[in-house]
Amino acid sequence: MRPLIRKLFLLALSSLRIYPIRADDVLTFGNNNERHNYYPNSGIDPAVVNSTLWGTVFSTALPGGVADKAKLQPLLYTRPPSEQILFITTELNNAYVLSPVDGQILNARSFGTNLDKEGIAGTPVIDGVTGAAYFTTRLSPGSTLLQGIDAVTLVDLPGFPVIFDGVAATNAPSIKYVTSPHKGRPALLLDGGIVYATFAAQFLIPREHSETGSYQGWVFAVNATSGVIKTALSFVGESDFKNGSAGGGSWMSGCGPAATGDGSIVLNTGNGWTVGDLTAPMPGSSPPASLFEATVRLQNGYTPLDFYIPYNQSDMDTEDKDLASAGPVILPSSVFSSPAHPKVMVVISKTGPLRFIDYNNLGGFQQGTNGRDLDSQLQASSFVYDPHVVGGIGVWGCAGVYPNEGGYVYISMAQGPTQVWAKSLVNGELAFEWLANSPDLSSGGSMPPAVTALNNGQAGSAILWSFRNPPLPVTSQFAFVDNTLVTAYAAVPVNGVLPKLWEASIPTRKFGAAAYANGKVYVGTTDGNVVAFGQLAAPVTATTTTTTTTTTTVAAVQTSIAIHTILAPDPRQPIFSIDGTNPMPNPLNVYAGDVVVFSVGVHTAVEGTNCVAANPGVFMTTGLGGNPDNMFTYIVPASDAGLTRNFFCDFLDHCASGMVGALQVNATVPPWYVAVTALPKTATATTTAPSTTTTSSVVRTVAPKVWGPAYALKTVVYEFAISNITTKEDGVIRWTLGVNGAASRLSPIECNKGDTVVVIVTNNLNVPTTLHYHGLFQNGTTTMDGTAGVSQCPIAPGESYTYIFDTTYNEGTYWWHAHIGSQYMDGLRGPMIISNPANPLEATYTNDVTVMLEDWYHQQSVVMAPQYMNIATNPSGIEPVFDSGLVNGNGQYNCSIPIAGNLLCSQNPNYPTVFTVTANSTTRFRVLNMGVFAVFQFSIDGHKLTVVEVDGVEVVPYAVDSLLVNVAQRYSVLVTANQPAAKYWMRATMLTGMPWVLGNSGNGLNPDVRSILVYSGATAVPTSQPTTNPYQAADTDFVPAIARDAPALGANDLDLIFTFSFSSVNGTLAAFPRLSPRVNGVVGASLFENSWSPTAEPAISIVAGKNQSLPASFDSIEFALGQVVQITIVNGDAMQHPFHLHGHTFFVLAAGKASSISEIPTAFNMINPMQRDTITVSAYGYAVIRFVADNPGIWLFHCHIEWHMLTGFVVTFVESRTDIVSAGYPAASAQACSLYNDYLDTFIQRNCSNKYAGTDIRVTGTFASGLQWSANNQNGLMTFDEFNCRYAITYRGSPADATVPFTGNSIVEYKVTINNGAEWVGCDVGNCTCSGSSEGGGTQCMLQTSASGRTTIYFDPVTGYTWPAPPDPSCYNPYYGYDIRVTGPFSATTAYAPKNTNGVMTYDSVLCRYSITYTSSPADATYPFMAGVASAFKVTMSAPATPATITWFGCDVGNCTCSPQSTNCLFVPSVANTVTFFFDPVTQYVWYDSCYDWYSQTSVQVTGPFSTGSEFNPANTNAVMKFDSSRCRYAFTFNGSPPGATVALQPSTDYDYKVTTKNSDGTYRWWGHFDRGNCTSGVGDNGDDCQLSVNQYTSATVLFDPATNYTWQDSCYNPYAGVDVRVTGPWSSGAPWRGSFASPGVWAGKPFINELN
Repeated sequence: MRPLIRKLFLLALSSLRIYPIRADDVLTFGNNNERHNYYPNSGIDPAVVNSTLWGTVFSTALPGGVADKAKLQPLLYTRPPSEQILFITTELNNAYVLSPVDGQILNARSFGTNLDKEGIAGTPVIDGVTGAAYFTTRLSPGSTLLQGIDAVTLVDLPGFPVIFDGVAATNAPSIKYVTSPHKGRPALLLDGGIVYATFAAQFLIPREHSETGSYQGWVFAVNATSGVIKTALSFVGESDFKNGSAGGGSWMSGCGPAATGDGSIVLNTGNGWTVGDLTAPMPGSSPPASLFEATVRLQNGYTPLDFYIPYNQSDMDTEDKDLASAGPVILPSSVFSSPAHPKVMVVISKTGPLRFIDYNNLGGFQQGTNGRDLDSQLQASSFVYDPHVVGGIGVWGCAGVYPNEGGYVYISMAQGPTQVWAKSLVNGELAFEWLANSPDLSSGGSMPPAVTALNNGQAGSAILWSFRNPPLPVTSQFAFVDNTLVTAYAAVPVNGVLPKLWEASIPTRKFGAAAYANGKVYVGTTDGNVVAFGQLAAPVTATTTTTTTTTTTVAAVQTSIAIHTILAPDPRQPIFSIDGTNPMPNPLNVYAGDVVVFSVGVHTAVEGTNCVAANPGVFMTTGLGGNPDNMFTYIVPASDAGLTRNFFCDFLDHCASGMVGALQVNATVPPWYVAVTALPKTATATTTAPSTTTTSSVVRTVAPKVWGPAYALKTVVYEFAISNITTKEDGVIRWTLGVNGAASRLSPIECNKGDTVVVIVTNNLNVPTTLHYHGLFQNGTTTMDGTAGVSQCPIAPGESYTYIFDTTYNEGTYWWHAHIGSQYMDGLRGPMIISNPANPLEATYTNDVTVMLEDWYHQQSVVMAPQYMNIATNPSGIEPVFDSGLVNGNGQYNCSIPIAGNLLCSQNPNYPTVFTVTANSTTRFRVLNMGVFAVFQFSIDGHKLTVVEVDGVEVVPYAVDSLLVNVAQRYSVLVTANQPAAKYWMRATMLTGMPWVLGNSGNGLNPDVRSILVYSGATAVPTSQPTTNPYQAADTDFVPAIARDAPALGANDLDLIFTFSFSSVNGTLAAFPRLSPRVNGVVGASLFENSWSPTAEPAISIVAGKNQSLPASFDSIEFALGQVVQITIVNGDAMQHPFHLHGHTFFVLAAGKASSISEIPTAFNMINPMQRDTITVSAYGYAVIRFVADNPGIWLFHCHIEWHMLTGFVVTFVESRTDIVSAGYPAASAQACSLYNDYLDTFIQRNCSNKYAGTDIRVTGTFASGLQWSANNQNGLMTFDEFNCRYAITYRGSPADATVPFTGNSIVEYKVTINNGAEWVGCDVGNCTCSGSSEGGGTQCMLQTSASGRTTIYFDPVTGYTWPAPPDPSCYNPYYGYDIRVTGPFSATTAYAPKNTNGVMTYDSVLCRYSITYTSSPADATYPFMAGVASAFKVTMSAPATPATITWFGCDVGNCTCSPQSTNCLFVPSVANTVTFFFDPVTQYVWYDSCYDWYSQTSVQVTGPFSTGSEFNPANTNAVMKFDSSRCRYAFTFNGSPPGATVALQPSTDYDYKVTTKNSDGTYRWWGHFDRGNCTSGVGDNGDDCQLSVNQYTSATVLFDPATNYTWQDSCYNPYAGVDVRVTGPWSSGAPWRGSFASPGVWAGKPFINELN
């Protein structure tokens, strides 16, 4: 899996490396990495503790019982924004999540059977930023694993668990880690992105039977993001081990390694011996190979920097008095320091003495007087302060610290008191003096003392907490009993005495600790309980509290948000299936926050599916708006908890009758629940024709904040409707691909790190599409990568597809774009920003601004692409050069230069884009190149750009003057407005000429694309100049902020050489990428020799669905999980290329120029090299990249120049086939492929069939040059638009040599000539508006130009239709320019007055129809209309001619309901007295409102023998039908018999029914079989009845159309169900027009010709 990306925050906000969200979070042992055991914001008031209000708040029994010992320190973590949880682990290898308020168990997980009753032995650590928890488990029969999980959901993190068994020591390869003798009792440490785990072998091991030594000590350093083991350090050196040395175990009584954040850690080791022992003094700067009885400081966890070994080490070893009985504590430097000793540690050995050691100079071995330890009074350069031998028999636990009120250190001893040591000064130098002892003694073991306080250390609020065993006889000193006394003292002694505040008995043991937060003390017990002491709700009578136990049952809680896809696999099966399970469990158990995708429309139908909640008036969705076979998404809200949400399929040609299901929502809202944020559809522009909508700068204001604000995880939902629109980014009007009716870049996707993103894409194009989310890792969701033919089938026209993915592993600047064909060239692209409010970087700036750089073309890509790839006309393969450059959608073309296609050009009023800043503010500019071909040089005059992010990777701040931003690359730069207040040019210069661009740019191109940085209030025109000799950076100059070393290339890893060439295949330009393995320096043959081309079946279906190898055309290679892959990209081309890898970032090891592979270096910087996902490989250059195959999926690696993508400059990586197959092929993906295949089978040939390919197609007319209707008109040659499958030509005024020039708003005639006049197409085919003339062999078409004289003419080669489109080409409107009105008795003046000024209809070019809405009748109406009262209307039309001819449209065309008076239409105004009238100019249909419901004021019911009362009782109240306004029909669904039914419904049985409607006079009308001939005849004696077929679930749906009075069952009425229906004709076998049911030429008594018509 992809490594979890976390931040190594660089701001020096704290010396600690654990970052709590709440001040009282406890994320590691001792509450910080320096192990202070100090809790300054605990909320525990000493006055409450010393009162009857203090006692046991809860005691929760763990499910594992008494053996489930919870002796380790509990941790508290706050999941954003404010939900705090209690996290605890046990010896049985269990982890629990509890409520810190009442102890309720929220989540639980077992990690396997423990070994030797000590499974999880060391206190875990939690990353406060990501919520990741780390701990080690010992599993039976013998393995040690480092677990990495989410602290709330308990789900494994990517790369975890990590197995330690068999790992060889980095410094001593002969020593191997073996689980059985080792225990990991020390607490884990997380520092600098590394998890440290330490171990000690517990007993003697015969050397001849083991690869590990007796009492062996280890420290493992594991990358917290990837799970890769960086080092495994043995405290026994290689040569010493071979000579018989052993020891150095690090156990520290449950304390852990300590760190300050400087890259080093400190720990203690125990007994050990070497052959000859240490005899010679040794300075701390020269550590020995073996480190026993030592305090050790390690750089990066494995390189010893400094050490301290007591001078009497040999004696201590003999007497078992090792240093490892306690861990080091680094004292707060703000209090416990001096100029000579700025940082001091506390080190304790088992039986003393107590040592205060200089952190920066530990002291070495025998470096003091007479071979003893250093003494600060003798040698101030080092500091080992040994003032006192502690009492009692020893210490098993580290120190506690209270840094306020002078400063104190506390030590708890076995069989002795807790001692208090106070900071003092002796001759100005730091010293410590014993101050007091606790009044109580303890026995064998003790937990470390801890100090709590209020309000960050408020004076007088400190409490010392001591967990101690009651005293035992000395003979029982090591019998560590579980009967522990928890005692609270005032932390500051009073007259040498520690006042006792409170005490209670609780079963706990050594090596543990308590947590202090929320005004409570949390502690686990050795009898399987978790106890919290705190303030009680009411006073109790005793001051001493004895714990009681209550049992809490672990709920069966799932571990994270689940996504369920519900669909119907087969229309013959009346069942829902779920996630591949057939049938679906009913009800389906879900939780709040779960995502349920309803995808029941698997088969083609005229309407979509509507799933309705059973709760009255509550709808999951109101339907799919008429889109066939679509999905919708229901995200379960918290308000559904405990409810049952029923749903059914009410349009059942999709999914068969009786499909009823339910969602049973768990009553518990789980801890991972996040509220859904349903974002509105992105800005939809109100467009004219052509659209002048442009994009202003996208700015997000960041509220000032300090580090670590809490934020709520959420699900963000976007709805993208993709369609053709017209825009004028650079002043030139052209077709583009837009989202929700506006430019795509106006639809940014924005979320916070960790959010779930849902993008519902509806494809309103006439070609398939997909969306890719560039740079996202898509961990576990490879099917959401959006790559057509690879991760998914394309989204068919008219269909929808839902992308759902998680953003936990990404943060920064990304973008989305189409990933099919060349669609993203036409504008289908936009930004994606993933913020992290918990990242301190976001507190360093006030504005967050997206700067989108784009190259821009005027012609559509489907016109340019064939020209580019045609070797006959483009033998050199020169890429089309961009016409303009854009910044945030704004540019300016030189309109005086002719434009291909005669496109209209004008000034763009929004150019240049303006970015406003405030003086002295800092802005984060997210600069991203969303272009196709151009490389931009980006700079801001007079301002430095401080780079802080590269391709989603946070980097150490790096200042430059300018940046080269290649295609698909992203940079975040911080810019401080520290110059004089003015306006400054922001420059985005497009690089032209080699090696950037091979072809020549057009004369109208302005490569210097500018924007303006405006200081607030500045007004003058910018006069700034660019920086002279600007400093730029190379990829290898940047340093990631998260230190991550590149992995080594092992024997089983892959070393690949990537080369490529361009050639042709059947006259088409093609790229041939090659991958060749290199073994031992020898480069082998390429693994493939193909130009990449996916198949109709996507790669994910072939691999995940069938577990088959990919066809050769995919140019694929497979990687094993965890394999390291190195790719050396060799560019032998004269042009640079930007290479992008999906699903990963990669390490950039080297880049430069080389004339051959042998010149490319093979030795690289492996220490934290730069990472990114898109790299520039220079002309005749190379780049060496490396990554770990840790993200199972199918990923592409390709050049991101879109022209090159079209040629097949792509290879496919199949990563961990086993995991891909195991994950399976999602049902939603299979459904998308089914719809796409239907599209291929049904539409693709019709949509783009061009029988005139290669033929001369022209427009000619009175405006043509030469003779009227001349076929030789050179100005009318039409071009074929493969994108829209039609011919087109655009005029900007008539040709200069036209016979009859046309002007603005003029009417002229035209025709289309085919093959130079051999065939004419005009009005005779019935599509265009006829002019009335017949010159040139048929009737002419009439063309009305726009005001500017511009017009576009289209010709469809399939239908032969031609039509003009001034000025909006989206709809064919034969009545453009006509006067269209609604008229009737409500009209002004007389009834049906064609000049009714109140009834002028407007044309909707999106829905292709005329309409007008009345909110009431006109004031001067002859007969005002009234709500609920029927009235009549017609539509009148007059042509723009004099005198006007009036045409009437009404009921005579058979569409509206006829009134009794002639052919008028009837309408009934709504209760609100409003009505909308519609007119379709193509069909001439007239109607009103969205649905016509004649029965809106009455009752519609289903009645039959199952009705109450007698058969067909009209008073039946059990089957009242409801009107569905989205389907314009009534419906009723039976789920069993209605209450009081005369005849109880039985499953799989047929009944009779009718629909009854109540007339206005109170009488009823029955609608059945004979009335309209629509439903299936009933089964009883009365043949007029309809048949109702109840399925096996006793379910059925009855439908009724109020316009036609048709009634039918389920989804479609099919009178020929079960009948053989065929197409036949002269091409059929046997006689022409052969039928199989009657005599030839007759079918069911009707001539075949009539049926075919």
